[in-house]
Amino acid sequence: MDKEIIWNISSEGVKRLGATLSDLADYYEMRELAFINPDALAEEIEHCATFDQEMSDNGYFDHELGFRTPRGDVMTLAIYPTDCNQIEFMEN
Repeated sequence: MDKEIIWNISSEGVKRLGATLSDLADYYEMRELAFINPDALAEEIEHCATFDQEMSDNGYFDHELGFRTPRGDVMTLAIYPTDCNQIEFMEN
């Protein structure tokens, strides 16, 4: 039997996403970042095809926000195990 781990972002992780988006909006003066719903963003991240695998293998997951900084860098958010709950189950 193989053990599989499913990750989901906790309510504390969603709060951190909201705070990070707000901080980025202030830092880069990009108001549109402050309007991203952190619950919706968490759901989008959880549905990424590689989310569970990367969390298990790397201990974090980088998510591209779809925005660029004024210098042209792609904006990303990192999700860490402290932002998540783990659900383990056995596969037959």
